[in-house]
Amino acid sequence: MAGVAFLEAHDAYEITSDARIRDGRLELLVTMARSTALAIVSGNKEARPFAPADFEKLHAQFDACAPRLFAIASGGRPLALREARVALGREDDVEFHLVYPAPTQAPLRFTATHMAKLTDHHGAVLTVVAPGAMLGQKLLTLEDPVLEVALAAPRAGGS
Repeated sequence: MAGVAFLEAHDAYEITSDARIRDGRLELLVTMARSTALAIVSGNKEARPFAPADFEKLHAQFDACAPRLFAIASGGRPLALREARVALGREDDVEFHLVYPAPTQAPLRFTATHMAKLTDHHGAVLTVVAPGAMLGQKLLTLEDPVLEVALAAPRAGGS
């Protein structure tokens, strides 16, 4: 419908990325506003939000860009993406579920390659956790898209 504005639940300039190391894998959930996701896949840094009903029309484009959202390395070696799923979240934000093998060597380095497709107003909050440990958190930006963390030492007693 012409002239209708679509509301977004997620702040259009904020991307939330949560990385969890568990069960022999690294799981990364990246949540962003529909306009931000469309900007990344279209190359239009000022993209407007799309209607949630149009998600299926764009799904293949989101699937194609999912593997390129982050470059992740463990001990200087790239981690290969094992699985990627893209869906609309409960508030109609675009959610990228990415699964990698568990990192085995430090440092663990995340590079938010998708930031290059956005304006300098965008930021991606990345939080990295492992069982019993907060490994790091940072606001990634166009100028500083990298977070490097040490891996958690095994807990004493094996628990």
